[in-house]
Amino acid sequence: MRLCFLPGALFLEELPDGTYEVRRGNTTVGRFKSQRAAVSAFNENRRRLEAEFPARELSPEEKARLLREELGRNSLAHNPLRNAPPRKPTRTRTFG
Repeated sequence: MRLCFLPGALFLEELPDGTYEVRRGNTTVGRFKSQRAAVSAFNENRRRLEAEFPARELSPEEKARLLREELGRNSLAHNPLRNAPPRKPTRTRTFG
């Protein structure tokens, strides 16, 4: 399992020995044997960091630009009708 909050460089990782480690950058915040306790500690630290690094609202122009870019990328996707190989004639199982 791996969780992260990138703006605050907060990470939760499951170590090979089965323990869970919560890190902020290169410093260890805590090590836990229980997944529930580790997730709880991660969420508590994430809430504090979200107050420190609030999400920025996008302007309507930025939203429109992102939507156009996404639609442009997805509209050029695979078209099964255009890229389909030619159909082979069906074979019959009749004798004679």
